[in-house]
Amino acid sequence: MTKKPNESIAEETARPGKIPNFVWLLGGCSCFGVGCLPIMGILVTIIIPSLLNVSGTNRNSEAKATLGTVNRAQQAYHLANGSFSNSIEKLDEKLGPKFFAYQVVLNAPKLSVFTTATPVDPTQKLKSYVGFVFLVNPATSEFISGVCGTENPSRKQLVLPLPKMSSKKVVECPLSFNLL
Repeated sequence: MTKKPNESIAEETARPGKIPNFVWLLGGCSCFGVGCLPIMGILVTIIIPSLLNVSGTNRNSEAKATLGTVNRAQQAYHLANGSFSNSIEKLDEKLGPKFFAYQVVLNAPKLSVFTTATPVDPTQKLKSYVGFVFLVNPATSEFISGVCGTENPSRKQLVLPLPKMSSKKVVECPLSFNLL
């Protein structure tokens, strides 16, 4: 493009219709901002609750993993001592509970043991759990173990009844609990 001596720089950098390039650039940025802000607001309203739910799920998995560990430790303890332990401290497990309080409940020390996990902070929306170990056959040291969890978040201390084992050697979780 050749420049005439009395032509300004703005005219040289103008798009068709005599609108300078920097005006086109500013107009594009403002359209991007106006269109992008509502979309970002919608995404934030969807993502934040999802992230909060993930932290609750992670906290619930602390209880499930801990109860699984305690169940295995109770089986080992029974094989070594002929009965289940009445406390978690007697098991050789290093537990670092953060969100749940754990308590061992002996039903029949030689036949079954239960470990409850209840949320420490009742304001958090966490479920309660109960781990169980049943000695099915003392002659072969056959155990059935697992975890039952409440269907909905719990705000109070877990109360009995505990899981039962049917005559078909199937564990039945208490009412409003699911087998995990």
